[in-house]
Amino acid sequence: MSALHLQESLSALKRKADVEDVNRSLVEVNRELSLRPTLAELNRVVGEQSLIMESLCSEHLLGRWIWKSGKTKGDKHAVPWNVQNINTNPDNFVWERDRAVITCTAPGLYEVTFGFYSRRKPAVQLLVNGEPVLSAVNSATYAVHHSSGRLAAVGPHSAGNVSGLTLIDFLALPPKARVSCTYQGEEGEGFLGLRKM
Repeated sequence: MSALHLQESLSALKRKADVEDVNRSLVEVNRELSLRPTLAELNRVVGEQSLIMESLCSEHLLGRWIWKSGKTKGDKHAVPWNVQNINTNPDNFVWERDRAVITCTAPGLYEVTFGFYSRRKPAVQLLVNGEPVLSAVNSATYAVHHSSGRLAAVGPHSAGNVSGLTLIDFLALPPKARVSCTYQGEEGEGFLGLRKM
């Protein structure tokens, strides 16, 4: 053992804890332990956190798909969804690359959004199980919904068509609803979004 180690050991022995030092340390340990929550408190907090997470997750049952190819399918001009941008519930929002139909397996209320971008405003229809439920006609000032709204553009933008033809609405979908869009107009791009309410 080196002289330095021997000197440190002797110094440590001289600083040996007395009863007061031990009692002081025990009081500190007890104080730290008393700050820790009980099992009941932890269970309560976990339960509250679960409720919060459940409500947040229910607000985010959504899917969004992008049409990038600019080409439609068939004589009905169905829009093929080329890219899945987000899908937080693939069991409910069933998508296949380049297919025109998104299947919503669960019935209920859904928020639907879509946007289509081309040099001129196109004519777009949203279909549920092959039947049109929303139409946006080829006009800068009018959208036909079977119960609402008008769209109005303010004129051309220097960067091109930055606003597109967009729509937000709400649908009561049946079980296994097949949602699709038809598009008539110049080659363009678009998106479709669905959110379960």
